[in-house]
Amino acid sequence: MRINIVSGDTMAEYGEQLGFKNSTVFGEAMIDGIVKDTTPFSQSFINERAKVHGVHPDKYRKKCAQQLLKMRAGDDVHVYFGEDLFCQLNLITLLAFLEKQGIDKVTYHVIFEDEMKETALIENLETSGFSEIYKAVLVNHASAAVPLEIIEKGIMLYMDYLDENGKLASFIRSNETDSVLQLTVKIIKQLPEYGLGEEQCSYIIGKYRPERKMPEEKK
Repeated sequence: MRINIVSGDTMAEYGEQLGFKNSTVFGEAMIDGIVKDTTPFSQSFINERAKVHGVHPDKYRKKCAQQLLKMRAGDDVHVYFGEDLFCQLNLITLLAFLEKQGIDKVTYHVIFEDEMKETALIENLETSGFSEIYKAVLVNHASAAVPLEIIEKGIMLYMDYLDENGKLASFIRSNETDSVLQLTVKIIKQLPEYGLGEEQCSYIIGKYRPERKMPEEKK
């Protein structure tokens, strides 16, 4: 059975354009919050991530886990994810989960999200080892060897995202006169490789520029 997993609701619309009747939406944002659980979509993982997103575990399970937990070895899995940091952290988590489910290979459709175009097709991407990669990167915040350059780049971006002296942190501090809104727009437009939305930008600006009192936004 072919299963198409897309990164978020916007990508689901792209799936509809391709004729997918039932896309499985990976509705997580693994860049948000601290990750402690080493087994993606276990009950403790669900409880932990529900708390991060401020929802009841049952609601989280229904939105993010219900369809994934039905997957079994033998399913023909196609994943549609972008190259940015946001998507790559989600992809690592998904591949770690699929490894636990006994799904040993997937077809990775690399999508340029701005234009919703497929830029590369990676067939037979093995899930083996991604449980350990997930633990290293998302739980322990350490780098890890990976079999794919796109994912390796995503991990490097995550290490920078966490680094108080990294490129992103320096960019935020170098724009100290900007309001949160102004700087958010700059990050989204000038640093698209991080794939950050407004919520993530607000968090990271507050993290790396907490000492500054932000001016009120113009209404």
